[in-house]
Amino acid sequence: MKDRQGNYHAFYTGHNDYYEPKEAIMHAAGSDLVNRTKIPGDTFIVNEKYSKNDFRDPYVFGIPENRIKFDNTPAEGRIFS
Repeated sequence: MKDRQGNYHAFYTGHNDYYEPKEAIMHAAGSDLVNRTKIPGDTFIVNEKYSKNDFRDPYVFGIPENRIKFDNTPAEGRIFS
């Protein structure tokens, strides 16, 4: 996803069998499509409504005011500024 300043954002599933929960949604950003920097503060894990170890495939879209929304269901979401 490309923001209004021209930076690229990737939201992806991180999986590690040594952690509980095993999966988390992670965020990386960069000024081109080759080099990205992970943003650990934007990592988030599942709440009690989802499977602890089968949490992946984020739906991410841009909304006004140059923010990004992650959404797994129509009624829930998380905003990144």
